Amino acid sequence: SPLAARFICISPEDGPRALPPKTLAGAISAVPAETAGSLAEAVEMARRHPEPVCAFGSLYYIGLLRKYLKGD
Repeated sequence: SPLAARFICISPEDGPRALPPKTLAGAISAVPAETAGSLAEAVEMARRHPEPVCAFGSLYYIGLLRKYLKGD
């Protein structure tokens, strides 16, 4: 968190074992943490800020993000 300006927490659409985004956001106290209802919403939220974006999660999640950003 010392390098982050904010976090946007989401849960994969088909991730029943995933930590709920509100729980994750509640555990982050050093910087603002927001939640998004979908990957598309998270991308739009991130685009509203000038800082660089770093996305992390499972390879499956990153694959979905890549497809979304490429317009597939």
